[in-house]
Amino acid sequence: MRRPAIITFLIMAAVFFGGALGGFALTTILIPEPHVLRWFSLGALPIAFIAGSFLWLSIAFGRGLVHILKRRKRPTFAGDRAIPPGTTAFIVTSTGIMTLFGSLVAITPNRLGFLPTFTLFTVVGVGYGLLCRVLARNGYLPVYDLEGE
Repeated sequence: MRRPAIITFLIMAAVFFGGALGGFALTTILIPEPHVLRWFSLGALPIAFIAGSFLWLSIAFGRGLVHILKRRKRPTFAGDRAIPPGTTAFIVTSTGIMTLFGSLVAITPNRLGFLPTFTLFTVVGVGYGLLCRVLARNGYLPVYDLEGE
């Protein structure tokens, strides 16, 4: 079930900007001296969120298209208040992006060393992806309404 627009906007903004601030704080704690990766960390989780959103809706579009071609009728998730399938895309994108970013942070001099830093960023990516997936499955992230156009 989709939620009211103001609620989804506020939650989306919190997830987006919270990810940016959380990534920046994590990198600032791990890298003692100023480094360019601190500024890149502002965008790591927001980029994962945006990529996950696009991939989520792409998966839903693809599944809907296959359903229409096979059965010649609209899929059940194409209803007015339904949540499209494919929310696992958030886990995939955030884990992938944070694993890549974590490897960059891990090879720079940091407080923990390579393996703990790499593992920490991967776990943060999985956690962020799970959070976005749960919010999306419960209707707290916006869904583009193509039929409303």
